[in-house]
Amino acid sequence: MKQQPLLGRKILVTRAPSQAKELSDAIRELGGEPIELAVIGIRQPSEPEAVKRLDDAIHHLSDYQWLFFTSVNGVEFFIRRLRELHMDLNRLKKMKIAAVGPKTAEVIQHYGLTVELVPQEFVSEGFVAAMQPNIHQGDKALLPTADIARTIIAEQLTVLGMEITQVIVYENVPNYENGQAIIDLLQTKAIDFVTFTSSSTVRNFIAAIRHNGVEEPMQLLQDVQITCIGSKTADTARELGLHVSAVAKEFTIPGLVQNLVELAQPW
Repeated sequence: MKQQPLLGRKILVTRAPSQAKELSDAIRELGGEPIELAVIGIRQPSEPEAVKRLDDAIHHLSDYQWLFFTSVNGVEFFIRRLRELHMDLNRLKKMKIAAVGPKTAEVIQHYGLTVELVPQEFVSEGFVAAMQPNIHQGDKALLPTADIARTIIAEQLTVLGMEITQVIVYENVPNYENGQAIIDLLQTKAIDFVTFTSSSTVRNFIAAIRHNGVEEPMQLLQDVQITCIGSKTADTARELGLHVSAVAKEFTIPGLVQNLVELAQPW
């Protein structure tokens, strides 16, 4: 009989609906009950200037030696825009492609593209460190990101001699619609764990609760364990006054699930 270490545990999944499946499926596989109440939405850029910069970059792909992806969303939305502009996906095969983590690399490979580099540490700082031996002065790289993405990769690689064009390929949009449902579950102690997969999910979670009339969200979370996918996400949670019970050792969904299993053990 398959072990079910999360049996009976109710786990809040705050990711966008388009991304929640992998985490929810893993929780169910281990006997847990995922409760999907997204606090974030994802869409194509809404600002005309951002769209223009993205399209200009796509029309000049031959100017770049490297293409950097820092998320699965970045890959999916970039490919979508490429196709909307009737551009040949094979043009990307002439570029060297780097991905910030294994899941992002997997999605890139799904499109028949080769990934030249994946850092051992799946954060911006690890990406820069892994790129450093591969830099040639004057190399140009295209970096499609979210509207709220950190700029550390572009800044540090520019200092090291690369020319980086960072463009917005998708936007993160706060979703407050589920705020009251989240409050109800927390007030009735119907949640054992809350999972956060990005800094934006943490900020939006707090904002969604406050938007629905609770000024001190932390009081609702006193009996709930919080687990984060990575150190940056955990830092954001702590800055907002949350107690983080665990941070995934590997900054991936399997790493996050392993955290849940460890927290659920009756030590």
